[in-house]
Amino acid sequence: AGRVSDIRFTDRDTLIVNLVDTILEEYKKREEEIGSETMRNMERYVLLYVVDGKWKDHLYSMDNLREGIGLRSYGQRNPIQEYQNEGFAIFRAMLASIWEDTVKYLFRFKLQPIGQKNNQQTQTNQDRIKESPRAREINPEREQVSGRAVPKRGGGHNANKQPIKRNSPKVGRNDPCPCGSGKKYKQCCGANK
Repeated sequence: AGRVSDIRFTDRDTLIVNLVDTILEEYKKREEEIGSETMRNMERYVLLYVVDGKWKDHLYSMDNLREGIGLRSYGQRNPIQEYQNEGFAIFRAMLASIWEDTVKYLFRFKLQPIGQKNNQQTQTNQDRIKESPRAREINPEREQVSGRAVPKRGGGHNANKQPIKRNSPKVGRNDPCPCGSGKKYKQCCGANK
């Protein structure tokens, strides 16, 4: 980016050669900063990432093309021929965008030390969980430890809780209401539940 002012605008061919030389120099500087092996790994990762995303988009585009290609017969065109032509155009556009995005990502990525990123992310997740009002609403008797809820030790409720038992028999929805109205339970006292 610092060498853009050094480029001489003479003719188109010279401009292209100057731009390519400048880009290659910047790429070599970037490779020297992070190391050759790391750069090759990043190239592989970025290329696979971009190809994966673009291929999914390509398949989606081909599905859309296939659904709408039948309408070409109304325009007196051969749908098979149109599908082949447009499919090939979509494929060429995909290849061009793969190279464009790969180069864009390779010039924009920044490496962070492993410990720095993980510590910040873990700390952020812990803060988010501790400050979450929903976490306190669900069970205030639990404390948050490294992102996982753990029952508090000591204090609080008895560890051996007994299940709640019903004293009266369960009333079915279509049974007569126990209040004595003569209506079905679902139309009387059970209507609010």
